[in-house]
Amino acid sequence: MERNYGDGYMSCPKATAERIVRCIALHDHVNDPANITLGHSFEDLGLNPLDLCEISMAVEKEFDFEMAEDAVETFTTVNDLVEHVSRNFYAK
Repeated sequence: MERNYGDGYMSCPKATAERIVRCIALHDHVNDPANITLGHSFEDLGLNPLDLCEISMAVEKEFDFEMAEDAVETFTTVNDLVEHVSRNFYAK
């Protein structure tokens, strides 16, 4: 994967979003997996903090890096997670 360092992104935000939405859609407690958008909050998707923890572990596995718990606790929308991963140098 070629790295593009423009605007602070270490990976393509669009491709990252697609992979993250796929991880979220596979979770058992998502209300409507077919209609996940970047603007949805995790609460809108029917996810509680434990579900978010499980999703963050799935994202860590998908991108082969670890996220700090403090950072994960601040995510409220799907876009927050996408931005964090897209700007992380270690995400693959």
